[in-house]
Amino acid sequence: MARRTRFHTRRRFLTTGANLGFLVLTCTCVPLVVVSPWLALGVFVGVFVVWGVILAKVPPRGGRRFYEITDEALIVETTDSRTVVPWQDIEHLLHRPTAMTREGLDDVTHWEVLTLYLADGDRIDIHGVHGQYRLSKQIVARCRDRIVQRLRTAFERDGEVTYGALHLSPAGVRTPDGFLPWSGDWRFIHVLTQDGSTMRIVGPAKQAVKAWVPEWTSARELVTTLKAALR
Repeated sequence: MARRTRFHTRRRFLTTGANLGFLVLTCTCVPLVVVSPWLALGVFVGVFVVWGVILAKVPPRGGRRFYEITDEALIVETTDSRTVVPWQDIEHLLHRPTAMTREGLDDVTHWEVLTLYLADGDRIDIHGVHGQYRLSKQIVARCRDRIVQRLRTAFERDGEVTYGALHLSPAGVRTPDGFLPWSGDWRFIHVLTQDGSTMRIVGPAKQAVKAWVPEWTSARELVTTLKAALR
């Protein structure tokens, strides 16, 4: 039987409105403590219970989205649409630890964001999902080999390839801050930034270069396999 894993979006726990609500709640409960500590505690707990029910039962702004992973494709469902994205149609991934979007009057910061760039030019932004880290990890795992193979094919055809700010050639790796030849043992360090991932490569004698990459594990796999082939 084919494996299927299903995820769904959720409401954000904290928003601008929620923050104001908690401030008003705190200001209301402080005077109640003087009158009746138990009454203040009851109001406080009651509001949190109601908010918990809203988070669990009320769809997020824009409606709830469902993501289903199968062996053949990623399936994206909303209340009125169903999109099937075969894995081979995903040409490129951008993985960011944070990204900001505008929703109504709110600037919303999303933790863990994955953007899929498709062969037909479309893109799919995935964020705000219950289990976002697991979903992103599974999508990346399904796409990594194909993305790396496409980049290796370009390298073999053109004699060089660029991935993010990494430029790979038969001589070595060039980044905005330096150059590292293929020789010697390397150590890879992953640094998260607001723009995504930075790969830091430390070579012999602690010589190091760093560069922004769209997706960290694909970059590491690409550099590792090319280094093994060119040494």
